[in-house]
Amino acid sequence: MKKFVPSLLVLSILSWALPALCGPLDRSLEGTLVLAAAKDTPSKKKPVTKSRPSSSGAKAWLNFYSGYDHALMGDVQEGLKDWEGVFEANGGTGSTSTGGSGFLAGVELGIPLDEDNAFSFQVETVLYRTQSVICNYNMGTEFGDIFLHPSFTDLSLNYDLRIAGVGGNGTHLLLGAGYYIAVMDYMASESLVFGAQYETKLTGDTLGGTLGLAQDFDLGGGVGLRLGVKGRVATIERMTSRSIRAMGSNYPAELALARDSSGDPDYALLAPQEVDDIDASPAIDYVVLDLSGFQATLNLEVAL
Repeated sequence: MKKFVPSLLVLSILSWALPALCGPLDRSLEGTLVLAAAKDTPSKKKPVTKSRPSSSGAKAWLNFYSGYDHALMGDVQEGLKDWEGVFEANGGTGSTSTGGSGFLAGVELGIPLDEDNAFSFQVETVLYRTQSVICNYNMGTEFGDIFLHPSFTDLSLNYDLRIAGVGGNGTHLLLGAGYYIAVMDYMASESLVFGAQYETKLTGDTLGGTLGLAQDFDLGGGVGLRLGVKGRVATIERMTSRSIRAMGSNYPAELALARDSSGDPDYALLAPQEVDDIDASPAIDYVVLDLSGFQATLNLEVAL
């Protein structure tokens, strides 16, 4: 029995000492784990609300866009159809190709004012389909062909207001006012009414406005997509040529709808005429180029 006394003594000491040692160790270990967890837990930050996909933290953004445009054209289309009527009224035939469809491309520089408001400046160009009428009469010995290539460029200041949505995925109301410059290449030849050939470039300008809606989609990384539609009001009262080549001479002129000397509505020619002749004759009227219409665009926005 004596040789077991030391063992019993050692066991008694350990049974008393281990709980005393492990208690502080457990508390120390627990504190260490709590500190480590506190360091690994991210602090909560207030979410950033963006007025546009590319505006968060950016002082400006660029918008590159393209799409479809449609304009009424007004007197241009009416004049071509009237010219076809000249030949059909005299037993001839005609084929008219008109329409206001066009392709547009532009770039826009925007500056956010706050989470919901922004201003932008845009430069845009629209190219329209060729307008034409091809007619013949008397077995092709009398003819009358007109070809028009209209286009315009606008410089506009726009206001952008977010009206719905969260973050960069929002719906926006668009208001714009701009300066429009139209260019029209004109080529014509006819032998029935005036017996003339015409070739010139006509220009005109006006002020106009737009109203539209857009939907933004945030792609991340300061890039976004926008789908937009706009209505436009813009009318050019006169299209002017500084020099028109017609009947062997050059002179300044304006696009007009000219009838024969009797003013018969069955005879009409959409052609540039001298201003004095237009003002002096009740049979000649100025042609109004109506650019009012609408457009649909796909936009790529990039933060600066």
